[in-house]
Amino acid sequence: MAYVPYQQWSSSLHSAERALDAGTLFPVLDKPFYGRRGEQMSEEQAMRRRIAAMQFAMWELHLFLDTHPNNCDAAKSWTITR
Repeated sequence: MAYVPYQQWSSSLHSAERALDAGTLFPVLDKPFYGRRGEQMSEEQAMRRRIAAMQFAMWELHLFLDTHPNNCDAAKSWTITR
């Protein structure tokens, strides 16, 4: 049987775009990946990336709230992000 530690809430969250790069909204779960970076994006690509980043941040908060439904700080962050 596997053991998964209970994730604690932290008021320190990555920005939406940083979360998309890191693969998590939560800095404590951020395990850096050193892949390709620094490529120039068109204006359309940059806008699509911002949209994807916001969607990612909202989904991360949604998943956290699924397992921590009584966390008021997380609910406030989700409302602000929404």
